[in-house]
Amino acid sequence: MGEASSARQGIELINLLDPELVFLDIEMPGNSGFDLLSELREIKFELIFVTAYNNYALRAFRFNALDYILKPIDIEELLISVDRATKTFG
Repeated sequence: MGEASSARQGIELINLLDPELVFLDIEMPGNSGFDLLSELREIKFELIFVTAYNNYALRAFRFNALDYILKPIDIEELLISVDRATKTFG
């Protein structure tokens, strides 16, 4: 498990940890979440966007996002997303 405060750190953590699930914001310092995804050779994880911006949803789903959660986060919605993600792991 890890947390990054920039796209560059996110790329490093994803490459290091090889996660099954990534929560990703869109607007981040330096680059966007889309920039982060574009720099990866392969997306081998489930992806849930968590953002304050509703106008990027279509683009997010083009990256095969499992879900798109708007801030402020509704805990019930988050739990449903995580449950859906964990069902894909097995």
